[in-house]
Amino acid sequence: MRTSDPDIRRLQQELETAFPDQIWLKLLELFLPSGVVNTAHMGAGLGMNRDKLSRLLNKLVVTGAGFPAIIRLLDHPLKRPAGSPGKPPHVYLLDSSGADLLNANGHPGTRPCALKTDREINHALSMLSVHMAAREAGLEVLTDAVINFGEQRSIRPDQRISPSGWTVCPV
Repeated sequence: MRTSDPDIRRLQQELETAFPDQIWLKLLELFLPSGVVNTAHMGAGLGMNRDKLSRLLNKLVVTGAGFPAIIRLLDHPLKRPAGSPGKPPHVYLLDSSGADLLNANGHPGTRPCALKTDREINHALSMLSVHMAAREAGLEVLTDAVINFGEQRSIRPDQRISPSGWTVCPV
């Protein structure tokens, strides 16, 4: 369900009042590469420990009450490889109000996450891990972007990574 423009403006005003540091937008921008983020990615991307992140997520839910969902918690834990330590992190998917807020804040074409299967979600989380590692290393990265070449031909690789300052030759 798409959120109406006046509702998005009202929701954004409420978020800006609740989060004057714009942390809500920084959180939503973590969803841009793949539409899916787990709490480990959130903590690393926002520089927050688990407790502070939990408070942020709770406040986001309370502030967004009465509007279509901004993000939604995956309703089950994802299976982890055997021998993985600890509990699996919670996984969140970008929902309709979150996509509309990103569209209204300079990220046109953002859509709610439509991934359904654990395999798709795990793949998206892996893509996000590579994306964040490349950015951390100072590399330019495009994630899940269409690259056109030739006459009506294109590919959509998971990532295109290049060192900063390199230019891509036109095809």
